[in-house]
Amino acid sequence: MLNKYLDHAVLVPRMSRQEAAESIRLGIEYKVKTVCVRPCDIDMAVEMCRGTETEVSCVLGFPHGNICTESKAAEAKLYCEKGVDEIDMVANYGWICSGLWDDVREDIRAVVEVAHKSNVLVKVIFETSQLTLEEVAKTTEICIEAGADFVKTSTGFNGEGAREDVVDCMLKTAAGRIKVKPSGGIRDAERAGMFVEKGAARLGDPQWRNNGPRIGRVLNWTCISRIKWPLSPARQVVWERLLPKSLPKKGPGLRSTIAVEKTPPRVWSRTFDRNTKPKRSPSMPTFHRKIRFAKCSGKSNKNLAPSISPSITRPTVPIPNAPI
Repeated sequence: MLNKYLDHAVLVPRMSRQEAAESIRLGIEYKVKTVCVRPCDIDMAVEMCRGTETEVSCVLGFPHGNICTESKAAEAKLYCEKGVDEIDMVANYGWICSGLWDDVREDIRAVVEVAHKSNVLVKVIFETSQLTLEEVAKTTEICIEAGADFVKTSTGFNGEGAREDVVDCMLKTAAGRIKVKPSGGIRDAERAGMFVEKGAARLGDPQWRNNGPRIGRVLNWTCISRIKWPLSPARQVVWERLLPKSLPKKGPGLRSTIAVEKTPPRVWSRTFDRNTKPKRSPSMPTFHRKIRFAKCSGKSNKNLAPSISPSITRPTVPIPNAPI
């Protein structure tokens, strides 16, 4: 099951405490391997995950990795005392780009030594979008020398996510000596399965975008989207939820629900056509709007052509008893 490969990210900075709790509950419900939380949410996550099949991981030096080594070691000690099972630290990729390999190694080793005393695993995030393949290969070797447990592609906050050539490079260099975690850009079950077949030991599911999780799309379940209208260009879809076939219970604070057909992987992207943005009419019901499906080039929203696909209006679907 793909859920056992997933570290469910709960990392968006502007996420409220309630939204973080809802996302953690979602990860517990789908029995993901870990929920990866912000340091400020560790205590809540540890308490919520106690007695479940889901463990707690947290980020360190996130998302830039440029805090000093002593601070990273001190943070690692604190997080281990709080009860996390895994730490996802960000390598100092400024040092990587500078070729300061001894400093990079000691930076990682300082965290690993503290974490392993408490039997906590350490994943090292490279931010591969900022590195060359040669730097990715060299950093993988450095992580092996430092004793880390995983190498990981991306934070999800700087550049593109896991590219196939980068993951292939990491797997080839690792050669079974360290585990590999692709993270970022994994938005459907097909792509997730492809990385698992290549040899990935863990996967990072997509971040919350516009106030909603996308975990179920990775697990290839039916998509339920909560939409607030009127929409601004920057906040189009403010809640997205992917649930099993038997639709669960309704949660608090959801204004409307529309059912959307399962999206063919890597072909279609649910996108609101900005050129035909509906008028701001507060009296219009939240669900009586047309959603335009546009074929996605996979690179940028600039390439989404409104004329490729007709507008489709989806009916509202009542959700009895929903899981939050």
